[in-house]
Amino acid sequence: VSTQSTWELERYLMEGSYHKLLQARKQVPSNEYIVFLNMLLDTVRTEIGDSCTKAYDKLSVKGATKLLMFENTNDTLKWAEKDNKWVKHGDYFHFTRQTEAEIRQMPFNDIIMNHLGYAHEMERIV
Repeated sequence: VSTQSTWELERYLMEGSYHKLLQARKQVPSNEYIVFLNMLLDTVRTEIGDSCTKAYDKLSVKGATKLLMFENTNDTLKWAEKDNKWVKHGDYFHFTRQTEAEIRQMPFNDIIMNHLGYAHEMERIV
């Protein structure tokens, strides 16, 4: 297994080229990569989803499917059930706005732990 694939994944993540991560999942050099790529893609979707809840008051299910890189709306609906911020009314997800205190609060520990986790996983692969 080549380390080239690992470096490409890291580059895609740093660039924000999430669609390339999705493509990489379809072209894995070895089956061992699939588990890691699924975790990575789920993390990316979570980050995109968090951004959506802050950027939009509402978002169509179709639009969310495209943003979250799902192949169909059923997968989007299943994913959205895990997050109580994603409330479906008709063909739209509605989001509640954060309070001033929540906006000011930065989850530094979560960010650091995520980055350390990525670094550890990349190191294990290499």
